[in-house]
Amino acid sequence: MRVLEAPFTRRGLLLGAGTAGATVFASRYGRAQATPRSADHTIRIAAVSLEIAPGKVIKTTAYNGKVPGPALRLQEGKSVAINVINDSSYPNLVHWHGLFIPPVQDGAVEEGSPLIPPEHSLLYTFTPNPRARAGITATPWR
Repeated sequence: MRVLEAPFTRRGLLLGAGTAGATVFASRYGRAQATPRSADHTIRIAAVSLEIAPGKVIKTTAYNGKVPGPALRLQEGKSVAINVINDSSYPNLVHWHGLFIPPVQDGAVEEGSPLIPPEHSLLYTFTPNPRARAGITATPWR
């Protein structure tokens, strides 16, 4: 008895469709730049030991040495560039709460945002806009 393999699987088809969709979205809504832009802000990701109670120390991730990370005040409608440097020993990313930005910039792996490998950096560029299209409003963190 001979078993024939299908030329493609459902999983392969879904992965291919997702990748193609993310590529089209990024090419349409991403911000390609001919020359590198200097960063308006820099965020360094690193592992830290944090004492959460007397004698109780945990290992966690800090952003610019803080847990939680620093609040960035961005001007609505003004383009911003944020250099995120991963000084940790594990892949990481930053999720921007309350902003309506393309999924590849949003910091959600399931939406297509790339992880930043250890000892690498990624320059995020976007225009802050807490108001989504069609009247839907995001919730900025204050």
